[in-house]
Amino acid sequence: MKKTVLAILIASLLLLGISEVFAQRGKRNNQTGQEKIVNLLKLTDTQLVKFKEIRFTNQESMIDMQANLKKYKLEITKYMDGNDVSKSNLIALTDKASNLHSTMKNSRINMWFEVYNILDADQKILWKKHFRQMGNKQKGMKKQRKGRNCNKGFNRFN
Repeated sequence: MKKTVLAILIASLLLLGISEVFAQRGKRNNQTGQEKIVNLLKLTDTQLVKFKEIRFTNQESMIDMQANLKKYKLEITKYMDGNDVSKSNLIALTDKASNLHSTMKNSRINMWFEVYNILDADQKILWKKHFRQMGNKQKGMKKQRKGRNCNKGFNRFN
């Protein structure tokens, strides 16, 4: 009886120790994406102020555009639920949403270049390298979602 209790106690202590090691491994890097890139680039105080200003301005405009995009999608859904659906009206509504998507992508590119223009030569190399890697991660994430029904809203018509 004592040997069984002792074996169970030792096994649970081992499991607890192993789980603690894995928990510590996950806690090592709690930085956000912004903190990681700021630390990677080693921005000066002036650059950091400009970086934050660019980022906040971009976030503010993105919030507005995302809200408008949701409104367009709702408008399309509402229009499709109606009795009088015409091809030209539906195309006009989807063109508005497509133009907004294009504007959002252009805004991201503009932000990228605004940040790029405040960096020195070494920082520019790191900035480009970091975002090449980010692009590859996003492609991988899209591949993982492929085949799943992740699309919502207007995308159901594709």
